[in-house]
Amino acid sequence: MKFKAFDVLRIIMALNFLTAAIYRIFNYGLATVEMQAIALPGFFALIVIGLEVVCGVLMLMNKWVKECIGVLIGFLIIAQIFGAIAYGPIQLLKDSVELFTYHLNPTDMYLHTTYLVMLVYMFFALKEKKN
Repeated sequence: MKFKAFDVLRIIMALNFLTAAIYRIFNYGLATVEMQAIALPGFFALIVIGLEVVCGVLMLMNKWVKECIGVLIGFLIIAQIFGAIAYGPIQLLKDSVELFTYHLNPTDMYLHTTYLVMLVYMFFALKEKKN
């Protein structure tokens, strides 16, 4: 079976959500604080963990992928809206310089590793096509 770019991204996203859920399970106190920081009740962490586990497993198994993606898109849009409101839109714009500054921390390492995986895959996919 030949993997396509979508399969690689599907697996990466599934693992991303599963590892996030595992982190939240073992650091539940921090997960509730995370929810409260975006003006949601702390118990929403349970909902988030449930979504991440169910969608992560289903996507890994290549089952109901489109439905999971739709649910996760909706969830992330809501989180972004609540987060932007809680942070403050003006302050968010002022602090946006952070986006383009590489910091040696786990977040930036993880983010750049995902960039690397996607770019390497794209490189070899284009090499095969000879574009």
